[in-house]
Amino acid sequence: MVRRKDAKAPSPRSTPAGKPLDIIKSPSKNGAITVHTERQLLAMARPLAERLAADPGFSVMLLANPVLALAAYGIQLSPRMRDHVMQALRYSSALRERHAALEKTLTGQLGEKPKPNDPKWLAKLVFETRGLTPRDLSERAPVYRTTEIDAAIARAQKGRPEATRRYPGTRRIQVTARLGVAPPDPAVRRLDLDAPVPKLEAARRAPATLTIEEAWFYKDDPVVRDAVELGQIERRGFAFRTPAQFRKIQKGEIVDGFRAFVTRISLEPGKKP
Repeated sequence: MVRRKDAKAPSPRSTPAGKPLDIIKSPSKNGAITVHTERQLLAMARPLAERLAADPGFSVMLLANPVLALAAYGIQLSPRMRDHVMQALRYSSALRERHAALEKTLTGQLGEKPKPNDPKWLAKLVFETRGLTPRDLSERAPVYRTTEIDAAIARAQKGRPEATRRYPGTRRIQVTARLGVAPPDPAVRRLDLDAPVPKLEAARRAPATLTIEEAWFYKDDPVVRDAVELGQIERRGFAFRTPAQFRKIQKGEIVDGFRAFVTRISLEPGKKP
């Protein structure tokens, strides 16, 4: 159960400049429990509920990084279970299965764990590992899949009447300003992996970094295509905080959105049989 703050409560974002946020006190020391299996993890519901109730203030850190927060409460996850928990919370079951399949395939082909959202790693994959010729991508954009919302907006814009002058005569004050809305940046998850790659001229030299959008232009290589798809899935997942960010949030050095709206998390594992 997630308890949200009252709407009238002050938000950490309104803290005066230079004044740090309150430090979230670490939980009391508890006996360490190591979890190796899914069955053991399910059995942790009651011990975790009791520990959350004893130190409710720290429970909001579960939203920043559940693995690190559980460790603070004395519940250590094995490496396999850490990966299992993070993947289960980040992705839907379908995306989780596809992510695992792509990661396994790429790891077997490359001999290392793929890191498609690392621009340096991606450039190395394309130009060194796969030996592809660099292409001139100047003023080029990849193809994105259109959605029903895009189509609806396009139809509405097409049916919009042309602007007309409401009043005759010359304006006393000439209007020179215009108001418009910038189009949103296309999301990586909408990259169309089935669209053909255009023929491009060779570039003079290979860049040191490559984004997923730029790597799309090399997806005619099957390994690069898998890496781009894996990068898409990873970008769609919930982004948990890194250990360094986790510590800064706890110390109040940076503002986390959850701290503004959530005061505590509690579990209700049910009655003992």
